[in-house]
Amino acid sequence: SCNGIKGQFVTVRLPGDNRRLRLCEVQVFSTDSAYPRANVALKGEAVQSSTLFPSGANRAIDGKRHTFYTEGSCSHTAVHETGDCCPERLDGAEIRIGNSLDNNGNDNPRCATITHIPRGNTFTFTCQSGSMEGRYVNVVIPGDNKILTLCEVEVYADPTGDAATLTL
Repeated sequence: SCNGIKGQFVTVRLPGDNRRLRLCEVQVFSTDSAYPRANVALKGEAVQSSTLFPSGANRAIDGKRHTFYTEGSCSHTAVHETGDCCPERLDGAEIRIGNSLDNNGNDNPRCATITHIPRGNTFTFTCQSGSMEGRYVNVVIPGDNKILTLCEVEVYADPTGDAATLTL
């Protein structure tokens, strides 16, 4: 908590010479009620088309942002390959949001298409400037025999339900 300090930028600084700073996660949340509050995905239920045991869909919404599959916090569909690699697998994936479960929710409107997220990085998608509505969030890779590994999916909704932001 920064005691009500307002600003546009956050700087993390480690003073001194020859010091190293390694940050694995920095999150900044506004206290302004007009901005998203909580990760609503944590209250959700995740499913996936298949599972490489023990990497069930629930691992993608467990609140842990580990980016290494071997740390036990990533989901994985059932095609046997090693984890901790291959960020290109997510290239071309579509994020779909809506209220329908037709075709397992894959027919809902598209929020975005993922072009590329480098290994270990996260990316935030704001769907239709925050005006997209829906109960279901799907990440779909078009085509057959595709591998999907997600280490954390977060969905932040405006407390009024008017806007949402998806972070992968």
